[in-house]
Amino acid sequence: MDPLVEALSMAVGESNRDVTAIDGAPNGFAGFKVDYPGHRIDLYWAGNVPASIQDLIRIHPEVDVATHAAQYSQIEMLEARDRIAAERSALLQTLGNLLTVGPDYQGRGLDIRTSSGTDLSRHAADNAPKPKAATARPARPSSDAAPALST
Repeated sequence: MDPLVEALSMAVGESNRDVTAIDGAPNGFAGFKVDYPGHRIDLYWAGNVPASIQDLIRIHPEVDVATHAAQYSQIEMLEARDRIAAERSALLQTLGNLLTVGPDYQGRGLDIRTSSGTDLSRHAADNAPKPKAATARPARPSSDAAPALST
């Protein structure tokens, strides 16, 4: 499993910022969850899963990879995080300490936590990237194949 995890990590880039395009399209990687005991990876992607990423998945048939539609790419979530972090001083005056601001690994948006427990979902929504519509399509021909994503 580690070879596939490492290959996926290299393909999408460190912190997802150094690889802005894959196969000529914007990098839609949102995140992944690795289940080592179950030999499974849940891969979250905004838009189409590029052919090169599908090829990586295909050459590792020993790992069950399920792809899921993500609302936002990690790049979009990191940009939204940076906007919120830039407003940190104004937030600190009213909300207490800003503990974390970061992308959700499923590509749903930002995870924002404060020491006061204030709900920042409205503020995050105002700063979030615009949502994308996505649909699923088969990535490999089999009855239990994981879907690939398309917009």
